[in-house]
Amino acid sequence: MINFLVFLFTLINKNICFPLIGETYSTSVYVPLIGKQYIETGMISKNMAFIKLEGAINEIGTTRILQNDNKEIIYLSWNLRKIMKKFKSELSFSYYDIENDIIIFIVKVKPIFLNKKIILKKK
Repeated sequence: MINFLVFLFTLINKNICFPLIGETYSTSVYVPLIGKQYIETGMISKNMAFIKLEGAINEIGTTRILQNDNKEIIYLSWNLRKIMKKFKSELSFSYYDIENDIIIFIVKVKPIFLNKKIILKKK
């Protein structure tokens, strides 16, 4: 479900930078039929971020972001991939807004036809 946030760290574009290592971003969202979900993430190295989910889904995982041929490739930890598959969800249009210091992404949860814009703010 909110594991899609994992993807949120897909927020890199060749012309856009990552959040600073050590900074933490979070938000709480309400997802119909699922409930309240807290999402927290932060960069732990140049190309790796942690993701913490609390609420309807409780999980901690990581994501690694690599670039290949001007495209970002996101590798989720096995536990986050499992959650994404379980909720038939996907991420899109993820990026880091350096001016406002926020992370933005769109989560799609196919079974409930949910398209939700998620904005993570610096803690």
